[in-house]
Amino acid sequence: IKEYSWSVPTPTAIAAIAELIDNRRLLEIGAGSGLWSSLLNATGISVTATDDYSWTALMNEKKQRLPSGFTVPAGRFFPVEQLDGPTAVRKYPEHQALLVCWPPPDRSWAFQALACFQGDQVVFIGDKGCTADEAFYAELATGWQQHHEISIPTWPGIHDAIYLYERKIWRGPTASPDQTRHPYLTKME
Repeated sequence: IKEYSWSVPTPTAIAAIAELIDNRRLLEIGAGSGLWSSLLNATGISVTATDDYSWTALMNEKKQRLPSGFTVPAGRFFPVEQLDGPTAVRKYPEHQALLVCWPPPDRSWAFQALACFQGDQVVFIGDKGCTADEAFYAELATGWQQHHEISIPTWPGIHDAIYLYERKIWRGPTASPDQTRHPYLTKME
């Protein structure tokens, strides 16, 4: 954790995410050190990494109290633009895939970003018992279909994984068979 990130990437995980994203541009919010963005960018994916760095003040505060001195240098592995999640989503509407890794449970920025995201793919990395807030999970449940869960190495007591989501098919009351995708989606073909 001290050297890399909360979640441990593996070659299999990176390959699965790259396959899901395909030719889409990827926006990572809450990118921290930029490790995941760096590894995905190395596969040829166009990545924009953002983070508001609000956690750095908390980490600096804890560093003074904790002997471990845990800190993750912001943008250590990949350039990370200083933007909060919702602002990043609005600034980069052309990004059709969103990566959210370990959003804190006590702040709503992951939910706010997901609520205004107009793309069709979401990659969520975290422990569903201790990351993100309830509104984030409610938004995933109503607008997104989980189609893969990828196990990754975990730290003791942590049960994180990678969850791959696709926007649910939109079926309005007057939708014809060729209008079954949500209006914000681009054609998958």
